[in-house]
Amino acid sequence: MAAVLLLTFVPIHIRLVDRAGLPAKLRTDAQRTVQAIFNKTGLSLQFVECSGEPNPNDYFLQIVNLRPKHLAPDSAGSAVLVPSPRPGDSYAVIWFPEVESAAQSLQAPVSSVLAASMAHEIGHLLLHSSRHSHSGVMSPRIDRRQIRLLERGELLFTSAESARLGSSAYNN
Repeated sequence: MAAVLLLTFVPIHIRLVDRAGLPAKLRTDAQRTVQAIFNKTGLSLQFVECSGEPNPNDYFLQIVNLRPKHLAPDSAGSAVLVPSPRPGDSYAVIWFPEVESAAQSLQAPVSSVLAASMAHEIGHLLLHSSRHSHSGVMSPRIDRRQIRLLERGELLFTSAESARLGSSAYNN
């Protein structure tokens, strides 16, 4: 009798800490967009509230109302990557005032800039890398082209990034 190998796919949990007090609709719209981006890589993200005991494989994303002064002026977020086998030891932060400022300068919906920023920082966490690419979700800055792609459902990870993301889903 031949052995059958079954890969069990476990959804990736993103524990969202909303310290900026975002309106529920804005947060939900951004989360849905981020989930759609990752679904195209074959990953299923689930945003979960931070109540209860976190799973060791959970990832953390905070949205805050302030921003450290020592970072680049056009940065909307950051990922702190800790060399550890536990994903929850690393985390990402989105600075909501920078999201609003970028949305205004790009003449784009705040939810679109928020979603692009969240997808980018979650990408750093899941890829466990601070690298950027020349195009797509992991490009270093959000611009009008990225927002247009996002709004058409075409803001994607590169094929190499998608492959790495897909393989990491089974390693968590």
